[in-house]
Amino acid sequence: MGHPAYERRFLSKLNGDYRINQCYLTISLGEEYNKAVYKFIAGIIELDGTQTHERI
Repeated sequence: MGHPAYERRFLSKLNGDYRINQCYLTISLGEEYNKAVYKFIAGIIELDGTQTHERI
């Protein structure tokens, strides 16, 4: 699972690798589910001063 605002930004594009500006990520760790533990991107702060956040 990625960050919703960034997912929407790239959903219309073909599958592939895309670059974003340098940024800081806030990572949340999920609880174990089906013997796996997941990491979620909770916030993205691009170093150009743009902050992208949403309540999920």
